[in-house]
Amino acid sequence: MEAGKPMRRDIFLYLAGPLTARNDYTVEDNVQEAIRWYRRCLLLGFPSFLPHFSVHVPGAFDSIPYELWLEYDFAVIARCTHLLHLPRWETSPGARREVEYAYSIDVPVIDPCDLVTL
Repeated sequence: MEAGKPMRRDIFLYLAGPLTARNDYTVEDNVQEAIRWYRRCLLLGFPSFLPHFSVHVPGAFDSIPYELWLEYDFAVIARCTHLLHLPRWETSPGARREVEYAYSIDVPVIDPCDLVTL
């Protein structure tokens, strides 16, 4: 088992990336990539919120409208210290809106390469 750094108390990351199947990537591909980044964040000592976990039980949340999910995401982003955009985030309309929202409320938006400087 890989040991990580001590968990930071001053940082809470929101991980924004594609979820919906698009551009030859499946939902499963997108979730696996997001979980890889989530794991990296945890090992670096950054507590993080990963919205992709909501698809862990397929069909469980089908009755929740898309806009309500985004409102939920925005409420979480407002409580985070940073938004980390994951690879291919710009291909996702939802991730683009999350990034725009973070900018609009002055939550710093960072790139994966910025993790080493936090």
